[in-house]
Amino acid sequence: MTNTTPYIDPAAAALDAAPDTGLLVHVFRSTSIGDTTNGGVTGKHNALVLLVPGLDAPTEPDYTRPALVFVERYIGGKPAHFAIPAADARMHDAGYTTPMFGGHFVWSSDSRFPTPGPIPVHDRYETWSEYDRMSR
Repeated sequence: MTNTTPYIDPAAAALDAAPDTGLLVHVFRSTSIGDTTNGGVTGKHNALVLLVPGLDAPTEPDYTRPALVFVERYIGGKPAHFAIPAADARMHDAGYTTPMFGGHFVWSSDSRFPTPGPIPVHDRYETWSEYDRMSR
């Protein structure tokens, strides 16, 4: 039996549903290994704004605190959460891989934060030639 359910990209769906304001979150990164995001937003900023579909929160993103979009998808029937940069969410359409985990997390002590712990940020992009070269 073939699955005829159309595939819906959870990142694109989250981006489409994202509100204009969100929660102020802080970046957790290792200081011993340097920036592993290949120029990602969490390598450049210590604070960001997490846009969570369906959540009313007061903080507007700006150039000092860019927006991340909260993404929920299911793997093996269990929820898996991550965040992607709102400004780069469709970068893979221009010859880049889809966003991947760059080694950094975000979190907030705000009770409205959507998970009990830090969320991985998928803000590392590679061109297909970079991906091929580094995957060998």
